[in-house]
Amino acid sequence: MHFWNKLSTAALMRLTILASLNLLLLRLVGKIEILFHPWFFLSIVTLNLGLYATMVYSGSLNTTLVGLMVGGLIGTLASIAYTGMDATAFMYGGRFGQLGSRIESYLEYMLELSFPDADLSRLLRRRRYEWYALIGYLIVDMAGVIAIFAGGLLGRLLRNVIERRDAATPRRST
Repeated sequence: MHFWNKLSTAALMRLTILASLNLLLLRLVGKIEILFHPWFFLSIVTLNLGLYATMVYSGSLNTTLVGLMVGGLIGTLASIAYTGMDATAFMYGGRFGQLGSRIESYLEYMLELSFPDADLSRLLRRRRYEWYALIGYLIVDMAGVIAIFAGGLLGRLLRNVIERRDAATPRRST
């Protein structure tokens, strides 16, 4: 059965409200650096999963959605553990800026190996520290989204194991 066949008109309207709230949040934030900061991004994705579960599928928090939300929480906590909570975590992009700088230097090295005659390195050297932080944000965001999907997959596998175990146990009739 397809996704759209499962949803009623009321559930689609609640989904539209959730999408509208996300667009309003995007409008209020205004800066892409804040929107893609891993603490903000992963928290909002996890919150959206919870709101989706309660608004669209009212009363049905299945194990897959719970696994997705736990994966989001783990991704958020891992990004906090990666950067720390001191003042250096926020200065010039912090550890995210360092990660972005390393990724960009690696890409520059690969470009110089691939195109030795072209002068492509001057294009990459004119970046500011915000660029490095944004690259670091996107890398950590991708790792967090992978953690979210891994949590959902683990939740689905757990549900299948529990269902097989319940089906294998004989039922007694009294």
